[in-house]
Amino acid sequence: KMKMMMISEEEEEEEINMDGIKRDPFEDPNIKKKARKAAQLFGLSEKQFDKAMNNAKIEFETGVAPPSEYDTVANFAGLLNIGILLGVTVGCVWAVNKDYDNFVTKMFVANFPREAKFLGVKWPGGAPISSVFDSKETVTDLLE
Repeated sequence: KMKMMMISEEEEEEEINMDGIKRDPFEDPNIKKKARKAAQLFGLSEKQFDKAMNNAKIEFETGVAPPSEYDTVANFAGLLNIGILLGVTVGCVWAVNKDYDNFVTKMFVANFPREAKFLGVKWPGGAPISSVFDSKETVTDLLE
């Protein structure tokens, strides 16, 4: 065990050269051989393997992955997901508001009167918010 610990410490020391810069693992023939074998297992062509190695080397040197040709597709898919969820949410709010006698609007005005006044949202039926809340009625009376 002691021998193995000493070997692993020596290997760690070898990763940093005399200038204090990390050794480039892409220059090691053993790593290239293992990477090529893994690429063959995954069925990558030589061109795909070279591109993957270049991208990995850029990421190793800069710490940031290079942009992919699929980034725009992924961004579009993410925006599409958000758009669908937003559309479904808006549709559900609209349906509840329509089917239950402006329930969502009444709840918004009752719970956020200053915001509703600022946005110009009025109590269903056309009464301004101030006239609704200046009366002696409670919010539950107004919702009925």
